Amino acid sequence: MNDPFYPEEKPKRGRPSDRSLLWFSIGASVSLFFLFGLGMLIFLFAVPENVPRAVIRTPLPTPPVVRLPDVQSDRGVLAFSTNRQNAWQIHLIDAYGEQTVGLNDLTLIDTAHSSWSPDGRQLAFQTINRRLGVIGADGMREYEQTGSMLAPAWSPDGTQIAYTQYQDASWDLYVITLDTESIQRLTFHPSDDAYPSWSPNGDRLVFTSKRDGNEEIYLIDTNGENVRRLTDDADSDRHPVWSPDSTQIAFSSNRNGSGYDLWVMNANGTDARLLVESEGDNIMNDWSPNGTEIAFSTNRDGNWEIYLLTIASGELRRLTNNDAADQFATWRR
Repeated sequence: MNDPFYPEEKPKRGRPSDRSLLWFSIGASVSLFFLFGLGMLIFLFAVPENVPRAVIRTPLPTPPVVRLPDVQSDRGVLAFSTNRQNAWQIHLIDAYGEQTVGLNDLTLIDTAHSSWSPDGRQLAFQTINRRLGVIGADGMREYEQTGSMLAPAWSPDGTQIAYTQYQDASWDLYVITLDTESIQRLTFHPSDDAYPSWSPNGDRLVFTSKRDGNEEIYLIDTNGENVRRLTDDADSDRHPVWSPDSTQIAFSSNRNGSGYDLWVMNANGTDARLLVESEGDNIMNDWSPNGTEIAFSTNRDGNWEIYLLTIASGELRRLTNNDAADQFATWRR
Protein backbone atom coordinates (compact mmCIF):
# COMPACT_ATOMS: atom_id res chain seq x y z
CA MET A 1 0.00 0.00 0.00
CA ASN A 2 1.56 3.24 -1.10
CA ASP A 3 0.41 5.34 1.81
CA PRO A 4 3.15 7.83 2.69
CA PHE A 5 2.16 7.65 6.35
CA TYR A 6 2.61 3.90 6.58
CA PRO A 7 5.83 2.62 5.15
CA GLU A 8 5.76 -0.61 3.28
CA GLU A 9 7.95 -2.32 5.81
CA LYS A 10 8.79 -1.72 9.52
CA PRO A 11 12.26 -0.48 10.32
CA LYS A 12 14.69 -3.00 11.61
CA ARG A 13 15.59 -2.96 15.30
CA GLY A 14 19.08 -1.81 16.14
CA ARG A 15 21.20 1.22 17.31
CA PRO A 16 19.44 4.57 16.75
CA SER A 17 21.04 6.84 14.23
CA ASP A 18 22.90 10.05 15.26
CA ARG A 19 20.17 12.07 13.58
CA SER A 20 17.51 10.35 15.71
CA LEU A 21 19.47 11.08 18.89
CA LEU A 22 19.75 14.75 17.94
CA TRP A 23 16.02 15.13 17.40
CA PHE A 24 15.32 13.25 20.64
CA SER A 25 17.58 15.63 22.61
CA ILE A 26 15.93 18.67 21.09
CA GLY A 27 12.48 17.36 21.88
CA ALA A 28 13.40 16.51 25.45
CA SER A 29 14.86 20.01 26.05
CA VAL A 30 11.75 21.69 24.66
CA SER A 31 9.53 19.52 26.86
CA LEU A 32 11.53 20.27 30.00
CA PHE A 33 11.48 24.02 29.30
CA PHE A 34 7.72 23.88 28.77
CA LEU A 35 7.15 21.95 31.98
CA PHE A 36 9.37 24.33 34.00
CA GLY A 37 7.49 27.38 32.73
CA LEU A 38 4.15 25.73 33.46
CA GLY A 39 5.33 24.90 36.99
CA MET A 40 6.33 28.49 37.66
CA LEU A 41 2.94 29.78 36.52
CA ILE A 42 1.20 27.30 38.82
CA PHE A 43 3.43 28.42 41.74
CA LEU A 44 2.83 32.11 41.21
CA PHE A 45 -0.91 31.94 40.74
CA ALA A 46 -2.07 28.83 42.57
CA VAL A 47 -0.13 28.77 45.86
CA PRO A 48 -1.85 30.03 49.01
CA GLU A 49 -1.41 33.69 50.02
CA ASN A 50 0.56 32.81 53.14
CA VAL A 51 3.36 31.14 51.17
CA PRO A 52 6.29 33.59 50.77
CA ARG A 53 7.16 34.62 47.24
CA ALA A 54 10.13 36.35 45.74
CA VAL A 55 9.44 40.06 45.16
CA ILE A 56 11.40 42.23 42.76
CA ARG A 57 11.56 45.83 43.98
CA THR A 58 12.57 48.82 41.93
CA PRO A 59 15.14 50.92 43.85
CA LEU A 60 13.76 54.27 45.05
CA PRO A 61 15.55 57.42 43.91
CA THR A 62 18.10 58.78 46.38
CA PRO A 63 16.79 61.96 48.07
CA PRO A 64 18.83 65.11 47.50
CA VAL A 65 21.45 65.98 50.11
CA VAL A 66 20.46 69.08 52.08
CA ARG A 67 23.48 71.29 52.81
CA LEU A 68 24.02 74.53 54.65
CA PRO A 69 24.50 77.32 52.08
CA ASP A 70 27.54 79.56 52.29
CA VAL A 71 26.41 83.10 53.13
CA GLN A 72 29.15 85.65 53.81
CA SER A 73 28.95 89.15 55.29
CA ASP A 74 31.48 91.41 56.99
CA ARG A 75 28.82 92.29 59.57
CA GLY A 76 27.78 88.73 60.33
CA VAL A 77 25.10 86.20 59.39
CA LEU A 78 22.02 85.15 61.35
CA ALA A 79 19.75 82.13 61.08
CA PHE A 80 16.07 82.59 61.94
CA SER A 81 12.80 80.70 61.79
CA THR A 82 10.00 81.76 59.46
CA ASN A 83 6.66 80.45 58.19
CA ARG A 84 6.82 82.36 54.90
CA GLN A 85 5.87 79.22 52.99
CA ASN A 86 3.10 78.14 55.37
CA ALA A 87 5.48 75.87 57.28
CA TRP A 88 8.30 76.62 59.70
CA GLN A 89 11.67 76.76 57.96
CA ILE A 90 15.14 78.11 58.59
CA HIS A 91 16.40 81.09 56.62
CA LEU A 92 19.81 82.78 56.69
CA ILE A 93 20.23 86.55 56.48
CA ASP A 94 23.23 88.85 56.59
CA ALA A 95 23.26 91.49 59.32
CA TYR A 96 22.60 94.24 56.75
CA GLY A 97 19.29 92.60 55.87
CA GLU A 98 20.20 92.56 52.20
CA GLN A 99 20.79 88.86 51.51
CA THR A 100 18.32 86.15 52.54
CA VAL A 101 18.75 82.45 51.72
CA GLY A 102 16.06 79.92 52.58
CA LEU A 103 16.84 76.37 53.60
CA ASN A 104 13.60 75.30 51.98
CA ASP A 105 14.18 71.56 52.41
CA LEU A 106 14.35 71.97 56.18
CA THR A 107 10.65 72.15 56.97
CA LEU A 108 10.14 72.63 60.70
CA ILE A 109 7.21 72.88 63.05
CA ASP A 110 6.25 74.87 66.12
CA THR A 111 8.65 77.55 67.42
CA ALA A 112 11.73 76.29 65.65
CA HIS A 113 14.87 77.46 67.43
CA SER A 114 18.35 76.95 66.00
CA SER A 115 21.95 77.32 67.22
CA TRP A 116 25.28 77.77 65.40
CA SER A 117 28.32 75.66 66.17
CA PRO A 118 31.23 77.70 67.60
CA ASP A 119 33.15 77.49 64.30
CA GLY A 120 30.09 78.69 62.32
CA ARG A 121 30.12 75.65 60.03
CA GLN A 122 27.06 73.81 61.35
CA LEU A 123 23.59 74.66 62.56
CA ALA A 124 21.59 72.71 65.14
CA PHE A 125 17.81 72.92 64.90
CA GLN A 126 14.52 71.24 65.71
CA THR A 127 13.36 68.90 62.92
CA ILE A 128 9.80 68.25 61.82
CA ASN A 129 9.91 65.08 63.96
CA ARG A 130 10.71 67.24 67.02
CA ARG A 131 14.22 65.78 67.10
CA LEU A 132 17.66 67.34 67.10
CA GLY A 133 19.00 67.98 63.60
CA VAL A 134 22.44 69.23 62.58
CA ILE A 135 23.24 70.58 59.12
CA GLY A 136 26.57 71.58 57.60
CA ALA A 137 28.34 71.79 54.27
CA ASP A 138 28.45 67.96 54.08
CA GLY A 139 24.72 67.44 54.63
CA MET A 140 22.27 66.87 57.46
CA ARG A 141 21.72 64.27 60.16
CA GLU A 142 19.06 63.70 62.80
CA TYR A 143 19.68 62.45 66.34
CA GLU A 144 17.35 60.18 68.27
CA GLN A 145 15.57 61.37 71.41
CA THR A 146 12.96 59.66 73.53
CA GLY A 147 10.70 62.74 73.55
CA SER A 148 9.99 65.97 71.71
CA MET A 149 12.79 68.54 71.86
CA LEU A 150 13.24 72.26 71.28
CA ALA A 151 15.70 75.13 71.84
CA PRO A 152 19.11 73.57 71.08
CA ALA A 153 22.20 75.42 72.34
CA TRP A 154 25.71 74.50 71.18
CA SER A 155 28.45 74.32 73.81
CA PRO A 156 31.38 76.77 73.48
CA ASP A 157 33.84 73.94 72.76
CA GLY A 158 31.57 72.42 70.08
CA THR A 159 31.40 68.95 71.65
CA GLN A 160 27.90 69.08 73.16
CA ILE A 161 24.43 70.48 72.55
CA ALA A 162 22.04 71.34 75.37
CA TYR A 163 18.32 71.29 74.63
CA THR A 164 14.85 71.06 76.17
CA GLN A 165 12.98 67.75 75.98
CA TYR A 166 9.48 66.73 76.99
CA GLN A 167 9.69 63.68 79.24
CA ASP A 168 7.60 62.40 82.15
CA ALA A 169 4.88 65.07 81.64
CA SER A 170 7.26 68.06 81.84
CA TRP A 171 10.04 69.85 79.96
CA ASP A 172 13.58 69.30 81.25
CA LEU A 173 17.16 70.09 80.27
CA TYR A 174 19.33 67.53 78.48
CA VAL A 175 22.84 67.51 77.01
CA ILE A 176 24.03 65.30 74.16
CA THR A 177 27.73 64.59 73.56
CA LEU A 178 27.99 64.56 69.78
CA ASP A 179 30.82 62.11 69.12
CA THR A 180 29.40 59.37 71.36
CA GLU A 181 25.70 60.39 71.11
CA SER A 182 25.42 59.83 74.86
CA ILE A 183 22.63 61.85 76.51
CA GLN A 184 22.61 63.23 80.05
CA ARG A 185 19.46 64.53 81.73
CA LEU A 186 20.26 67.58 83.86
CA THR A 187 16.94 68.47 85.53
CA PHE A 188 14.22 66.26 87.03
CA HIS A 189 11.79 68.82 88.44
CA PRO A 190 8.04 68.21 87.86
CA SER A 191 7.70 71.83 86.66
CA ASP A 192 9.04 72.97 83.29
CA ASP A 193 12.73 73.81 82.72
CA ALA A 194 13.53 75.23 79.28
CA TYR A 195 15.63 77.48 77.00
CA PRO A 196 19.22 76.67 78.07
CA SER A 197 22.12 79.02 77.26
CA TRP A 198 25.79 78.17 77.92
CA SER A 199 28.18 80.33 79.87
CA PRO A 200 31.11 81.36 77.63
CA ASN A 201 33.50 79.09 79.53
CA GLY A 202 31.10 76.16 79.26
CA ASP A 203 30.78 75.30 82.96
CA ARG A 204 27.19 76.48 83.56
CA LEU A 205 23.83 76.86 81.88
CA VAL A 206 21.29 79.61 82.41
CA PHE A 207 17.65 78.59 81.83
CA THR A 208 13.97 79.38 82.44
CA SER A 209 11.99 77.43 85.04
CA LYS A 210 8.51 77.40 86.55
CA ARG A 211 9.63 75.45 89.62
CA ASP A 212 8.68 78.29 91.98
CA GLY A 213 5.27 79.00 90.44
CA ASN A 214 6.10 81.42 87.63
CA GLU A 215 8.81 81.72 85.02
CA GLU A 216 12.12 82.77 86.55
CA ILE A 217 15.76 82.51 85.49
CA TYR A 218 18.09 79.96 87.08
CA LEU A 219 21.67 78.71 86.82
CA ILE A 220 22.82 75.09 86.83
CA ASP A 221 26.23 73.46 86.57
CA THR A 222 26.73 71.31 83.49
CA ASN A 223 26.84 68.19 85.67
CA GLY A 224 23.24 68.90 86.78
CA GLU A 225 24.15 70.16 90.25
CA ASN A 226 24.05 73.47 92.13
CA VAL A 227 20.79 74.96 90.85
CA ARG A 228 20.32 78.58 91.97
CA ARG A 229 17.75 81.24 91.22
CA LEU A 230 18.80 84.52 89.59
CA THR A 231 15.53 86.47 89.28
CA ASP A 232 12.70 86.84 91.76
CA ASP A 233 9.75 88.71 90.31
CA ALA A 234 5.99 88.29 90.43
CA ASP A 235 5.84 88.32 86.62
CA SER A 236 7.54 86.19 83.98
CA ASP A 237 11.29 86.23 83.16
CA ARG A 238 12.33 84.02 80.26
CA HIS A 239 14.67 83.36 77.28
CA PRO A 240 17.97 84.19 79.03
CA VAL A 241 21.14 84.41 76.90
CA TRP A 242 24.67 84.91 78.22
CA SER A 243 26.77 87.77 76.84
CA PRO A 244 29.99 86.78 75.00
CA ASP A 245 32.17 88.32 77.75
CA SER A 246 30.23 86.36 80.43
CA THR A 247 29.44 89.47 82.52
CA GLN A 248 25.75 89.90 81.60
CA ILE A 249 22.60 87.94 80.83
CA ALA A 250 19.91 89.40 78.57
CA PHE A 251 16.33 88.14 78.89
CA SER A 252 12.66 88.92 78.25
CA SER A 253 10.27 89.96 81.00
CA ASN A 254 6.74 91.29 81.36
CA ARG A 255 7.45 92.84 84.77
CA ASN A 256 6.42 96.27 83.45
CA GLY A 257 2.95 95.00 82.62
CA SER A 258 2.96 96.06 78.95
CA GLY A 259 3.97 92.82 77.24
CA TYR A 260 7.44 91.31 77.16
CA ASP A 261 10.34 93.77 77.12
CA LEU A 262 14.06 93.28 76.68
CA TRP A 263 16.13 93.40 79.87
CA VAL A 264 19.74 92.80 80.88
CA MET A 265 21.29 92.00 84.28
CA ASN A 266 24.65 91.10 85.70
CA ALA A 267 25.55 87.42 85.48
CA ASN A 268 24.90 87.03 89.21
CA GLY A 269 21.32 88.33 88.84
CA THR A 270 21.89 91.88 90.15
CA ASP A 271 21.23 95.27 88.56
CA ALA A 272 18.43 94.36 86.11
CA ARG A 273 17.77 97.21 83.68
CA LEU A 274 15.41 97.80 80.76
CA LEU A 275 16.81 97.79 77.22
CA VAL A 276 13.83 97.76 74.84
CA GLU A 277 10.19 98.53 75.55
CA SER A 278 7.16 98.66 73.25
CA GLU A 279 3.43 98.04 73.28
CA GLY A 280 4.01 94.63 71.73
CA ASP A 281 6.29 91.78 72.83
CA ASN A 282 10.08 91.78 72.53
CA ILE A 283 11.67 88.33 72.85
CA MET A 284 15.38 87.95 73.46
CA ASN A 285 17.15 85.93 70.73
CA ASP A 286 20.94 86.29 70.71
CA TRP A 287 23.98 88.51 71.25
CA SER A 288 26.26 89.45 68.38
CA PRO A 289 29.67 87.68 68.62
CA ASN A 290 31.38 90.93 69.69
CA GLY A 291 28.68 91.75 72.26
CA THR A 292 27.76 95.15 70.80
CA GLU A 293 24.33 94.18 69.39
CA ILE A 294 21.36 92.05 70.35
CA ALA A 295 18.98 90.32 67.94
CA PHE A 296 15.39 90.01 69.15
CA SER A 297 11.93 89.12 67.84
CA THR A 298 9.12 91.63 68.14
CA ASN A 299 5.53 92.00 67.00
CA ARG A 300 5.48 95.79 67.40
CA ASP A 301 4.62 96.20 63.71
CA GLY A 302 1.67 93.82 63.75
CA ASN A 303 3.54 90.59 63.00
CA TRP A 304 6.75 88.97 64.17
CA GLU A 305 9.98 90.43 62.72
CA ILE A 306 13.68 90.36 63.61
CA TYR A 307 15.23 93.58 64.95
CA LEU A 308 18.80 94.47 65.95
CA LEU A 309 19.63 96.64 68.97
CA THR A 310 22.92 98.53 69.17
CA ILE A 311 23.47 98.45 72.93
CA ALA A 312 25.68 101.52 73.32
CA SER A 313 23.38 103.91 71.43
CA GLY A 314 20.00 102.21 71.87
CA GLU A 315 19.47 102.35 68.09
CA LEU A 316 16.96 99.85 66.70
CA ARG A 317 17.15 98.49 63.16
CA ARG A 318 14.55 96.28 61.51
CA LEU A 319 16.26 93.30 59.86
CA THR A 320 13.32 91.45 58.29
CA ASN A 321 10.18 92.81 56.65
CA ASN A 322 7.69 90.17 55.67
CA ASP A 323 3.98 89.47 56.12
CA ALA A 324 4.81 86.10 57.69
CA ALA A 325 6.33 85.50 61.13
CA ASP A 326 10.13 85.77 61.48
CA GLN A 327 11.44 84.68 64.89
CA PHE A 328 14.28 83.24 66.98
CA ALA A 329 17.37 84.61 65.30
CA THR A 330 20.78 83.21 66.19
CA TRP A 331 24.09 84.84 65.25
CA ARG A 332 26.81 82.88 63.49
CA ARG A 333 29.97 82.85 65.58
